[in-house]
Amino acid sequence: MVRVLPVPAAVLAAVLLACARATSTDPTPTVSSLVVSPKAVTLLPNQVADFTAVAFTSTGDTAQVSVTWSATSGAITDTATSGGRHYGHYKAGSDTGTFKVIATSHPGGLADNATVTLTAVPVVSVVVTPASVSLPVGGAVQLSATTKDSAGNVLTGRRATWASSNTTVAAVSGSGLVTVVAAGVATITATSEGENGIATVTATASIGRGPITDPGIVLTEPTVAKPAFLSPIYPTPFNPKVMRIVGEPATTVTMTAGGSGTWGSDVRHHYSDDQPWNADGTLLMLQNSGSPSDLVLDGNTYQVISGGCNDGGYGRWHPSLTHAYERVKAYGTQLWWYDIRTCVTTRSWTLPIAAPGDIEMGPSRDGRFMALSSATQVFVVDMDPQPPFAPYPSQRLGPVYDFSNCGATSGCTLDWTQVSASGQYVIVHFEGDWQQVLDVDPNTLALTPRPMPAAAPRCNGTAAQGFIYDLGHPDVTLNPFDNNEDVIIGQEHCGNIGKTVNGRLMGGVVLVRLRDGAVTALTDPTNETYPYHISARNLDRPGWVYVTYWPSPGKRFSDELVAVKLDGSGSVERYAH
Repeated sequence: MVRVLPVPAAVLAAVLLACARATSTDPTPTVSSLVVSPKAVTLLPNQVADFTAVAFTSTGDTAQVSVTWSATSGAITDTATSGGRHYGHYKAGSDTGTFKVIATSHPGGLADNATVTLTAVPVVSVVVTPASVSLPVGGAVQLSATTKDSAGNVLTGRRATWASSNTTVAAVSGSGLVTVVAAGVATITATSEGENGIATVTATASIGRGPITDPGIVLTEPTVAKPAFLSPIYPTPFNPKVMRIVGEPATTVTMTAGGSGTWGSDVRHHYSDDQPWNADGTLLMLQNSGSPSDLVLDGNTYQVISGGCNDGGYGRWHPSLTHAYERVKAYGTQLWWYDIRTCVTTRSWTLPIAAPGDIEMGPSRDGRFMALSSATQVFVVDMDPQPPFAPYPSQRLGPVYDFSNCGATSGCTLDWTQVSASGQYVIVHFEGDWQQVLDVDPNTLALTPRPMPAAAPRCNGTAAQGFIYDLGHPDVTLNPFDNNEDVIIGQEHCGNIGKTVNGRLMGGVVLVRLRDGAVTALTDPTNETYPYHISARNLDRPGWVYVTYWPSPGKRFSDELVAVKLDGSGSVERYAH
C-alpha cells in the first residue's frame, strides 16, 4: 500500500506558487502607435519624396503589421518593407498648397500622417512682348508678360503688375494695355514675384499712316481700351485715326442747333449698303435707340447738330450734290424727298402698291431711279425725269411686275429689290441669296427678266429667267475698270470658295456683271476669313468696295475692314480691326 506522508504547510504553499508561475504566460504586446517620418516636407510640383512608417508595441518594440499608403494630393506607392519598416515613394501633383501623406496599419487601423507643402516653381525671368514698339500719339498696343523658371520653361497662371517709367508719355493698364499720351520714350515694366521684364515704347507726334496693302500677312487684333467720346486713337497695327462718335448710353445728347436727347444703348449707321454721309460730306445720319430715333451729326467734327425728321435712319441720302441736303423716304403708298434741315417735303409720289420703309441701297447713282416692291411685286419710279419726258412734278412710274413665279425651284420668297447703279436693271434678291436680273425699259420703265448666257455660272434658277451667281450681303456700283458696267459685289454664296469656276479660283468676295452674269473673284481664298458685309457706298472712290470680315484668329483679314479693288488684281487696302 502507498503511504502518504504529511507535508508542512509552508512547503506546500511554495510548491503551489511555483506551479502557478510555471503554467501561466505573459500577455501578447499590443500595437499602440504608428509613426510616419519625416513629419513635414516642402516640395515643388511634381517633385518626389520618400516616407517611412513604423508600428510600435506598447513595450516600445517594432510591431509586425502591414501598412497601406494614401495622399490627399499627388500619388504614393508602397515600395518596400524591411524589419517592420514600411517605405512609401511620393510624387507631388501640380497643385500648390498643403496636403497629407497618410499611413494606416492593418490590423488595428492605426494611422499617422506627414504634411507636404507644395510651393510654386519660382519665377526667374519675365519676358515682355513686343519688347520695343513705336506708336503715334493716341496709339495703343497690348503688351504681354511671359514668366519662366530657371530652365526657361513657361510658367502659367502667374500674376504680373505693370508700371510706366513716364506716365506723361505712355500709360499702362493693369492688363498691359499701353496708350500713348505724348511724344517721348517710356519704359514699361512687368513684375512677377520680384522679377522684372521691360518693353520700350517710343511715342511720335505722327497722326497715323496709310493702310496696309500686303494681302498675305496675318495680323493680330490688339485689345484696345474703349476710347473717350470724340477722342481720337490710333490703334496698331494700322494706326488710322479712329474716333468714337457716340456717347455713353443714357447720357445726354447736346445738340448744337438747340435741344437735347438721350444716347441709346444701340447707336449706329444704319447698314453697309446705306450711304452714311450726305453727298457733300457735311452731314452724317445715325440711328439711335434712345431719343430722338435719328441724329444728324456734323460730317467733320461729329458734333450732334439736331434730331432727324422722324426718319428712324431708314431713309437714304440723295446721292447727287444738287440735292445734298435731301433724303429719300418711302412708306406705304407714299414716296417723298425731304430737306433734312427743315423736314419740309420737297417732292412726293403716290405709289401703286405699298412699299416697305427700308429701301435697301437707295436710288441709282444719279439719284434718278428707285425700285420699290411688295412681297411679290416690284416697279420703278423715275424721280427726276429728263427730256424727252416731262419734268417733275410729272409722275413717271413704271408698271408693276410680279415675280412670285420667278422660275427658281428653290423658291421665290423675296428678301429685297434694288435698282442698279445706272438704273438700267433691277435686282430681285430672294431669301437664300439667289438673285434675278430684270431689264428696265427706258421708255416705259417696264420690267422683264434679262436672259443670261447659259455658260454664265449660277447655282439657282435658269439663264432664261435672268438668274446670276448667288451673293450674300452685296452692294451695287459701276466698275470703272470695265467701261462702267453695272456690277454687284458680295459674299460668295454658291459654296465654291477654293474651287475653280470658269477658270477662276473663287475667293470669299465675288463680283458679278449684271449685263451677262460674268463672275470675277476679287480675293484669294488662301487662309482667307469669310467676309461679312460689302459696301460700295464710298461714292467718291470708284473702283473699290469696302469689306468687313468675320473674326477668325490666325487667318488673313480676321475681323478687319478691307478695301478691295474691282479690277480682279487682288489689291487691297487694310484699314482697321
